[in-house]
Formats: sequence, C-alpha cells, structure tokens
Amino acid sequence: MNTLRDSLLAGVPMIICPRAFDQEGNAKRVEELGAGIALSNNRPETLWRAVRLMLSVPSYRENAFSIGETLRKSGTVEEAGRWILSRIGIEDASYSERQ
Repeated sequence: MNTLRDSLLAGVPMIICPRAFDQEGNAKRVEELGAGIALSNNRPETLWRAVRLMLSVPSYRENAFSIGETLRKSGTVEEAGRWILSRIGIEDASYSERQ
C-alpha cells in the first residue's frame, strides 16, 4: 500500500503487477480511477503494451496528479487519528500509545 500511496502522492501513474493479498483489489481501484494499468500477467509483450499506452495517453498522468493533489490536501494519518480521538472526547493524542 505504501508504494501506491507514494506514487499517487508524487502524481506518478502506475503499471501494477499484483501478486498477493490486497494487491489485486488495489490495482483494480487505481485502474478504475484512471491512474494506472493493472496487468493480468507479467509477459514482456503485455508490459510493453501497457508502457506504450501509458506514455501515449496523458490522462493517466493527469489523473494520478489530481489524486495526489487530493491526498496532499487531506493531511496525514496522524492528523486523522487526532481528529477521530478529539471527536470521541480524547484530546491527548498519546492516548492510543498507552493502550
């Protein structure tokens, strides 16, 4: 997940070869958002077609940049955690570290 987040934060579209666990679902979501291409196999010709497509269609980069911009504006996970804790009446953000 960190690679997906980092690529999107940088506005870089992805060609994804999912291998295990949640990677296939994440790859499909990135593809649905138009910020990448999910490959169903790792054959060289499949990868080459994906690279050519991504380089020839500007919307992949535009969509990745737009998503990255949204992510950058949304703040950090720590900020989200503090916000959630404050909404349930816990002002001390170090509370979760003590549990």
